[in-house]
Amino acid sequence: MQLTQTIIKFPDLSFRTRDAHKLRGYFGHLFKEHFEYRFETLWMALNENNYRNYVKSNQSEKEKLLKKVLTGNILSFYKGINYWTKQEILLKTRLEEHKTQFKDKTMLAFRGSFVCNAILPDYIGLGKAVSRGFGTILLN
Repeated sequence: MQLTQTIIKFPDLSFRTRDAHKLRGYFGHLFKEHFEYRFETLWMALNENNYRNYVKSNQSEKEKLLKKVLTGNILSFYKGINYWTKQEILLKTRLEEHKTQFKDKTMLAFRGSFVCNAILPDYIGLGKAVSRGFGTILLN
């Protein structure tokens, strides 16, 4: 039985489960470029509270709310790999609303892409219900 499966890949390096802690050192280049990602699966961004705010908002406020949520999702991913930053994550989003079924309820989710100054591995999930396949991203 082999315990060292590749779990995180970047264009120029990959990490095995036992070496994942080394990922923190890769983030020295974090905010020097902009990277475009696309959601391969629907992104479930909104919880009950921010959904109510979202539906009452105009287009500009909706975009601002989604950027704030996505920033929080990225920071949550970083926290999960024991990485913290004091630098601002810059985002530009292109998202479309889509309805989806989740636990027998109709939910609002989003399809599209975003550009940011954060390096993120392919196939991570951002947002709600990532364990069910929502929010999977890929570098464009």
